[in-house]
Amino acid sequence: MNQKSVLGNSAHHNVNLDFVRGLAALLVVMCHTYECQFYSSGQVPYQTLSQKIFYYFCCMGGDAVMIFFVLSGFLVGGSVVKAVEKSKWSWSDYLVRRLSRLWIVLIPALLLTTFWDSLGIRLGGKYAYDGNYWNIIWVGPWEKDYFDVKTFFKNLFFLQNVSDPSQMFGTNSPLWSLSNEFWYYLLFPLFYVAIVGKTHVIKRIFYLVLFVGVLKFIPRSMAHLGIVWLMGVLAYIVVNEPKLNKIASDFRIFILSFMLFLAVTIIGHLELATGWLARVLQPSKIIQQGLVGIAFTGTIPYLLKRSINVEFYKVVGTWLSKISYTLYLTHLPLMLFFFYLFILPEKSLLTLHSFLLFLFYIAIFLMYGWCVWYFFERRTNEFRGKIMKYVHSFINYFSRVVKRTSMKINEKY
Repeated sequence: MNQKSVLGNSAHHNVNLDFVRGLAALLVVMCHTYECQFYSSGQVPYQTLSQKIFYYFCCMGGDAVMIFFVLSGFLVGGSVVKAVEKSKWSWSDYLVRRLSRLWIVLIPALLLTTFWDSLGIRLGGKYAYDGNYWNIIWVGPWEKDYFDVKTFFKNLFFLQNVSDPSQMFGTNSPLWSLSNEFWYYLLFPLFYVAIVGKTHVIKRIFYLVLFVGVLKFIPRSMAHLGIVWLMGVLAYIVVNEPKLNKIASDFRIFILSFMLFLAVTIIGHLELATGWLARVLQPSKIIQQGLVGIAFTGTIPYLLKRSINVEFYKVVGTWLSKISYTLYLTHLPLMLFFFYLFILPEKSLLTLHSFLLFLFYIAIFLMYGWCVWYFFERRTNEFRGKIMKYVHSFINYFSRVVKRTSMKINEKY
């Protein structure tokens, strides 16, 4: 079974995966809005069932990032596997595609972070922007001095998560995962091309040496989360092997995987366990993150096979997925600008009025994300096409120069 038959007309679009990716981005926005607006569930002694359900969904931001990692491994890692197997691998094409995809949103996101943070500081919010609200909300800056040119360029070149402690630019703490993504994009093809690719032994050794060097360069925590990313690659391999896909796409596997996901997240986020189980399922710890990754990976083959012909589902899933990357990378500086200057340090209990406000905030951030997407990410293919044109022109020019130089040397000697 080839990738086209699995995903439909494009290797990057499946209605179910689109919906999951869009929902994951929405959960991150919900999580951050909840952190800014409401008292945490631990500060509310008595909770109704509806409150517990609300708290559960609003605490799934970290789990949503694990879903992003698995989807990234499936799509990006899968594209590497596909290109190598078809002997169409090209480092220049791959790097242009990946970097253009990252930078066309990252650069505007960093500039917008500069704008909102500068405006917030100028309007009197320096106390909050220096990290003094970190004990109230677990998002945004936790120390001062992260809003400078050096940190800007570290984030621009995906080095923010390499240092200890991590240094995300200004209030844009979601940038941490982008650093992980970039290094996984580099590490996987280095290893896969070296092991599986049809290339000269010297190149294989070079790729492996570079792979080990990069692996030693990045923090151990980043390498550990790379296992979650690789689960997506495994899912790609499984769905493209007919015998394995027949087993993995069985509805019973989907249900077991979904139940595992619910069990891990509900027990962890609602603190229903004690002792060693509580430590294992503590949210955003490596074992819990790995279990979330395994659970979601197990659902992918069935999601690819299952067709849901509900127009509302398709429209919402496609729209959210389309803006998910932009939304993820741009919402927090605007959100913190508003809450730092006008709401915090006050917080709300969950009432009908505060819930309606919550929905209103979410709608504002979604519209903002769409506006940024419209002006930037929407033009990814156009931007990428221009870069590819220049890269290919440079490669052709360089090849001609090398050829002419070689001919002159041969004529001389």
